[in-house]
Amino acid sequence: MKKWIIMLPLILASCTSVTVLKPGYPSKSPEEVTVILDTVKEYNISCKNYEHIGLIVTAWKWNGEMAIEEVKEKTAEIGGNYFIGNFYVNNFNDTQISGNAYICEK
Repeated sequence: MKKWIIMLPLILASCTSVTVLKPGYPSKSPEEVTVILDTVKEYNISCKNYEHIGLIVTAWKWNGEMAIEEVKEKTAEIGGNYFIGNFYVNNFNDTQISGNAYICEK
């Protein structure tokens, strides 16, 4: 029983969180997603119309490339083609990304 108590937080903490704010957009290919990672609080999205459609926080990944790929996949799944977020690195050099997904008409 003690093993389950210790492992449960590890299992729950290993999932990527996606909050869909505007459902109903068709999914896209992850290759169509533009990812901007920065600590600046104001961004200029270079398209004529855009809509904030979701929030994404990845699980801690072994490296930054894995976290970026996860963001692209999750953004594409909810129909977005633009992601703006922040990149975090912990003491073990694991990476996490959190930010906002947008759908953008170019």
